[in-house]
Amino acid sequence: MKTKVIVTGVQGQDGSILSEILVNSGYEVIGIGRRRLDDFSTRDLSLKRLADLNQSSGSFKYTICDLRDATSVYNLINTEKPQIIFNLAAMSSPAESWDNPAGTLSNDTHAVVNILDAIKNLSPKTRLVQACTAAIFHSSEKPIHEKSQIKIVNPYAAAKFAAYAMCDQYRSRYGIHVSNAIMFNHESIWRPEAFVTRKISKAVADISMGSRKKLNLWTLDPIRDWGWAHEYMEALELLGKLEKPRDMILATGIGVSLREYVEYCFSLVNLNYLDHIQVDPNGLNTGVDVSVGDPTLAKESLGWQASISWKEIANRMIAHDLSLLK
Repeated sequence: MKTKVIVTGVQGQDGSILSEILVNSGYEVIGIGRRRLDDFSTRDLSLKRLADLNQSSGSFKYTICDLRDATSVYNLINTEKPQIIFNLAAMSSPAESWDNPAGTLSNDTHAVVNILDAIKNLSPKTRLVQACTAAIFHSSEKPIHEKSQIKIVNPYAAAKFAAYAMCDQYRSRYGIHVSNAIMFNHESIWRPEAFVTRKISKAVADISMGSRKKLNLWTLDPIRDWGWAHEYMEALELLGKLEKPRDMILATGIGVSLREYVEYCFSLVNLNYLDHIQVDPNGLNTGVDVSVGDPTLAKESLGWQASISWKEIANRMIAHDLSLLK
């Protein structure tokens, strides 16, 4: 019998990638979203791909559920009784969280509590893998590890840390099998332009084709740990299989400055980034200058290690955006 899992946030990069990985691995996947499946074809390509997956495989079912509504979550979990829930639904932009802090808290914290409570009361053997974020850390220790100092610098990080803490509480108090995947930046061609890697790849493609002249960024100083989203979703599948739940960092362990990343991206189309970059001195400060993770625990516990470099990520994303233009 196939393992039945629920994947929330299937409209997003992570949810759509994980759903495809799980279906290909023989799971029965119930994808959770907020809008009708027939809307997908009018949106980005990852949603269209998910719709195609639904049509071609009997192992994937799509359903709508507002995770902020406790009754809807209870009904979902009581009906399906999944063996594992991968919760990837979230408002995931730190910058945009300032525009809607209440909505961020509702999506990223209250929804998680609804899931935890439904598991406790209706399906206590269900495992939960909760998508957390490296944004909860602001540490002088480099690289950042699971015991590094936690410091919150935006509403997104605050909401994600609250969810992280609630998972820990339900695990210790009620014995729920819940693991927090503390993920550092992970990218793919499915990233929306609100994320800086896609903003860069789209701008580089546009500039190389002559449709625009400048890429506007707030800063070039931060150092980030960029991995490939598909590899991180493979790690989530492994987390769901652990006999004992663990909170662990998923990262490459390699940091690169935004300046070096931008310079490399422009070099791929034979352009000098200095001729096409515009930095706004009044731009938003994220409050985190260096964010590089230590993936030692994931390697020891899961046998997992990221292998795709930030340069390969840049190559893939720019090639994709160039292909869309051509």
